Amino acid sequence: MERKVEKFEERIHSSGYKLTPQRRAVLDVLLKNRNHPLTPEGVYQEVKRFHPEVGLTTVYRSLELLKEIKIANHIHFHEGTDRYELDHQRHHHYLVCLNCGRIEKKGVCLFKKMQEELKKMTNFRITEHCLTFFGYCKKCQ
Repeated sequence: MERKVEKFEERIHSSGYKLTPQRRAVLDVLLKNRNHPLTPEGVYQEVKRFHPEVGLTTVYRSLELLKEIKIANHIHFHEGTDRYELDHQRHHHYLVCLNCGRIEKKGVCLFKKMQEELKKMTNFRITEHCLTFFGYCKKCQ
């Protein structure tokens, strides 16, 4: 994990920023929860367990900075709450259980051909897309 932090620290420095203790705390939480996107409030709850001096506004600012320099991804789920995760450099989609709230990440994208066709049809350059499937997990069915 320390190796990943060094890589992220290099990216932060090369973007003209410092890895402050507060940003490091937010980054640590994202690393520990790399398979589960968290709300800013969820990140805050984890951060304040070890760094009670860090405020919610600082967590929000840190998440936005990490998003801006492509260390974190900002995800929109239909519950109206934004979530953040580490940028995995690999496109993926989510399955969200409407009963228990379980979130499952799938590293498969079936829409590349559709994007190419849309580009041909519309001359619209698509830079990204986001797709989330909602339903019921095996346990809740």
